[in-house]
Amino acid sequence: MDHTHHSMDRQIFNMNCSVEATSLYIVVTSLVGDNQRPTLEAIRGRWTISTEALDLALEELMGRGILERYPGPEGELLFFPQPASLWR
Repeated sequence: MDHTHHSMDRQIFNMNCSVEATSLYIVVTSLVGDNQRPTLEAIRGRWTISTEALDLALEELMGRGILERYPGPEGELLFFPQPASLWR
């Protein structure tokens, strides 16, 4: 399974996501594009809004198939953007 969709898909702007969810998508694709592991810790390092807003944005993006959560090699969670063909 290829879950390393590297570049930001501009289709995100047509999905009517919340501003926070769209911002989170940009943060995650930026991390992946910079060859950094998209862990919750790395995301929080670039996140400038509240933790509650981050939790809601993660829930929104995962619920719509835009982000998927995978277990990392050290047991940490990794959040990878999915191809737009999988978005709902």
